Amino acid sequence: MSSWDQYWQKSHLVNPDSPQESVGRVLYGKPVDNKIWLETVDKVTKALKIDSESLFLDLCGGNGLLSGQMSVVPKAIICADLNADLLSQVSPRSISRVQADVRQLPFLDLSFTSIAMYAAIQYLNETESVFLFENLFGLLKENGRVFIGDIPDYDSRMKYFSMNSRIDRYFNSIKIGRPMIGNWFERNWIRSALQYSGFSHVEILEQDEWEPYASFRFDVVAEK
Repeated sequence: MSSWDQYWQKSHLVNPDSPQESVGRVLYGKPVDNKIWLETVDKVTKALKIDSESLFLDLCGGNGLLSGQMSVVPKAIICADLNADLLSQVSPRSISRVQADVRQLPFLDLSFTSIAMYAAIQYLNETESVFLFENLFGLLKENGRVFIGDIPDYDSRMKYFSMNSRIDRYFNSIKIGRPMIGNWFERNWIRSALQYSGFSHVEILEQDEWEPYASFRFDVVAEK
């Protein structure tokens, strides 16, 4: 078990009074405004082309901030996460909750039309990410889509830590095996890895200026 696994499964503290803080969505020490987050939810919903017939998997979905606030209600929703306390906060109750490690998912192939994984890829290394992409390809039905959001941009890494006067903290975090933010990925690497995994169309998406982490993160949508 890695340091990040241990953190999310055993050390992370859930705050029932602050859903955004519970999943680490904070900016300058304050929880992200849910009104801003709802715009992100809408963006993900549209990118995945979710409708009332969709079979949707909210992967690493935490407390359901994404799957529980979509304006379009899919035919079926599963919220999967490693942390049981976060899953206990998922609402509405019609959302199926599954405690699972993203590296060992219990779902059958061809189970979903759409999958979202938001602000979680950074907790995987490159090897784990490639295996995950192959797994996601198998889980999707034909023409299914996956949205991977809030990917830390490798090319923005040192600029981010320099601007925030966190260079020392960053390298100290590497020494203990749990680097700040997590792992950072090159855009071309993400594109190539998804194409290698079988996806026919991959589009790198710039984040909009109103998104809290737009200066150092990006998104990607891929179609089977």
